Amino acid sequence: MNKFEGSIVIYKSGNFIQKRMAYRIACAIKAATGVDVTFGKVQTARKPVRLVTKDDKSLKNGDWKISIVGRTATFAAGSYYGYGGIAQFLATDAAKDFYAFEDGYVKTGNFLDMLDPASFGASSRYAYDKRGEVRVMFNNVLFGDRTGTRKDENGKAIKDVPADKRNELQYEMFKQYMPDVLGCQEFNITKRGERDLPHSDLVALLKSLGYKESCPRDVKVHPFFNNTPIFYNTKTTKLIKSEYYWYKVHVDKENETNCSPMDCASKALTWGVFEDKATGKRYIVVSTHMATRSNGVRGVQAVEAVDVISSLVEKYNAPVFFGGDFNGLCQHANYIYFTGENANYEDLALSGAPTEYCSELATHHTYPYFDNDLGFMIPDPSDSTHFAKNCIDHIMLTNGENVKTSVYGVVADECSMSASDHYPIFVDVTL
Repeated sequence: MNKFEGSIVIYKSGNFIQKRMAYRIACAIKAATGVDVTFGKVQTARKPVRLVTKDDKSLKNGDWKISIVGRTATFAAGSYYGYGGIAQFLATDAAKDFYAFEDGYVKTGNFLDMLDPASFGASSRYAYDKRGEVRVMFNNVLFGDRTGTRKDENGKAIKDVPADKRNELQYEMFKQYMPDVLGCQEFNITKRGERDLPHSDLVALLKSLGYKESCPRDVKVHPFFNNTPIFYNTKTTKLIKSEYYWYKVHVDKENETNCSPMDCASKALTWGVFEDKATGKRYIVVSTHMATRSNGVRGVQAVEAVDVISSLVEKYNAPVFFGGDFNGLCQHANYIYFTGENANYEDLALSGAPTEYCSELATHHTYPYFDNDLGFMIPDPSDSTHFAKNCIDHIMLTNGENVKTSVYGVVADECSMSASDHYPIFVDVTL
């Protein structure tokens, strides 16, 4: 009998990331050995070998360690990137010594060891490694507990995207990249601790990392929460001023019957003026979400946004990073207005400005879903749009003649693929 026959990769009960990574490690061992290795919280004494995941805070920045003592193999990491590195290693020929399973075996590594620079996850190389004075990130974190896209046999939308599970995934991702300023979209009530669910408060999770929301969450439009908030890292960044702006135009006559109050209320922008504590330099970040259905409305909202941003430039004379979910491709009215002669904004993904890396990855993908058998969110395996160039999420720069952009990245990894239908995007800049 194969020594791995019937073995279970054990994770600590209640450890959200360990459970996901125990599954990935089990899949890697199964693929390498052909043996049905599973994952779980308990392993009986009859199992031939014992496989255990372990969080180790001494293993930083994606480092990992595998050790075998007697009949127990321990997979240790300090982050989900570290666990991911273990899963990648176990699927390679380099792991043949591990599969010999000899007492005293030790192997260490880092998730970067097998990261393909040409892969859709290439931006992962910049986790833990900011390549400028400031890192600005934007992420549409996905409304609520249903997608509205998959239907049951009766044509009813399936509620299969539990927000509390996705909040934890997004928290884990933000923890690896630690942007100085984070602009979000679709940040509704399920992100704000208004429900009695574990990890239902993404604001509290961000606070544990040192983040603070830039302006009050409460607004006077349905559903009375800012859906485009900005969070800033209080350890690196000082807030000067921040405000919320709700677009005046949200829907045209053609779509007024199928645009819900929630849909309209989410279309807004939040702006913040920030100061880098290390250099004293100031910059402006604007997070926006624009009209979903109407190209004409997007064009009108673009005019509104440019007016707001122009007034900020006039008052503060600082570079502006304007980003988020524009719902507009390059041929759509808002994008054309922003990049045309009216505003002349620079699209940092396409301008050639980044000196180290520029992703051609699509910023949006099909909805993830909750796998009832596994008990957690996974990406939609049918998604084949990873490398589409034309995006609806953008980071644009204006009044930035002296800004040097080192990196433009799209965070596509195990967590971000499972947490939303949008990947986080970020830039590393020197002001």
